[in-house]
Amino acid sequence: MVLIPINEAEAMLETFWDGGSSEQPSDKPNMFRGYAIHVPPSVIGSVTQIWCALKVEFERGEPGSTISLERCCAIDTTGYDTFRIFASIPSWVSLTITGTVDGRKIPIIDHRRGEDTNDELDGPLPGSRLQSLTVQFTLEEDRPASMQILWFGLANGERQAEMEGRTSPYSAEWEGLLDGSDPRFEPELGIFFRGEEIDSLRTILRSGRLSGQYRKILARSREYLRWEPEKDIGKYVPNPDRRWVRNHDMKRLRTAGIMEVLAFVGLVERDVEMLTMAARMALSAAHCEYWAESIVGTMPGTTWHHRSFTEEIYCRACALVLDWAGEVLTPAGKQLLRDAIVMKGLPRIESDFKRMEYIRSMNQGIVFSSGRIIGTLALLDAHPRYSSLIDEAERDLHAMIERYVHSDGGTLEGMAYWSYTFSTAMPLFYALARHRGQTLAEYATPVLRKTGDYGLAMLSTTGNGTTDLPVNDA
Repeated sequence: MVLIPINEAEAMLETFWDGGSSEQPSDKPNMFRGYAIHVPPSVIGSVTQIWCALKVEFERGEPGSTISLERCCAIDTTGYDTFRIFASIPSWVSLTITGTVDGRKIPIIDHRRGEDTNDELDGPLPGSRLQSLTVQFTLEEDRPASMQILWFGLANGERQAEMEGRTSPYSAEWEGLLDGSDPRFEPELGIFFRGEEIDSLRTILRSGRLSGQYRKILARSREYLRWEPEKDIGKYVPNPDRRWVRNHDMKRLRTAGIMEVLAFVGLVERDVEMLTMAARMALSAAHCEYWAESIVGTMPGTTWHHRSFTEEIYCRACALVLDWAGEVLTPAGKQLLRDAIVMKGLPRIESDFKRMEYIRSMNQGIVFSSGRIIGTLALLDAHPRYSSLIDEAERDLHAMIERYVHSDGGTLEGMAYWSYTFSTAMPLFYALARHRGQTLAEYATPVLRKTGDYGLAMLSTTGNGTTDLPVNDA
């Protein structure tokens, strides 16, 4: 147990998440060291390390049964007044934490019920030296329960409130980075379509079979104009995933998935305001220090990371803003986005492809290819040497599709993952086809064509015929 400051107000005490990993290596730290674990004989339960946390589990036990973890320590807590645990606790389990501080045993958290989600739970920590710690879970109902503990930490409440109360110094003007004075309303890079195709696309969206859905997208896009992305610039790019993200970051709005919609609609509608908002969102993302969800992916001394989900979506989003809203960015603004893709997004994606073999046999490698390839396509105009990465990523993608899809077109993953995988992959194949000067029909491999049979075979006969059978799914 080591106290490691992570900012001016907070410190980490135990990094339990770092004891596990998706690829199950043998070189992870033993997070149980120093802890006495007590599971009474009357309880069928356990405390184990899983891929992202310590897992405390009641398989069977009477109401009032407990499982506890206890350890001695010698931690100087001077300057901190709050103990904090980040954990997932069901509402039928209560948490009690006690500690010995300056030779006196004190309650820190007293019989607090969980809230069925990951959360930061705080308790007062007076004194200057923490000498022991006991964490106890109590089963309040006659039903199984599973808890996950990601970390213990300390905080100074006053300093934290002051730190979190500061406002962003960035404004919507982005002097020197934005210039929407004379747009032609054409894509700059042609990843999915070029300037000569935009008029026919406008006609299809406004009066063709897609017009109804497009009107809904247009209405939502107008609502996004009220956002203020500069307010959410921080250490971590906004991606409020409750599994990992700190309480104070959960209100920050994810702009990946929004900025490219605004850029596309702005292009179709010849709307400078939408293009500018898309560019503001991308510039704000580029100004965040890390394209990772939270401290769990960047904590010094740890090697855990939640794979490239966040990096992928922001690489793809910023790439499409460069293409569709590049006209309202200055050369400096464009280079800032390219730099963010190169320095904050692609390195982690490349690390996953080079080190995490398992992602090549499931949805993740295919999905991460979208940020990897779309992000890199957006670099080629300014940095053509990245074409070698396109070649490598394209080979990887086809190899993964061949491995993922079986001879009958099916996959071992059910329809939720299949839909997620191919809704991401199909635009990617279209972009690659254009990059190679082919139509999608010319570019599509037999296995890519065959997997559509799986989608049809897994349609349910209930409802309106557009739902899938929930077989072997998450």
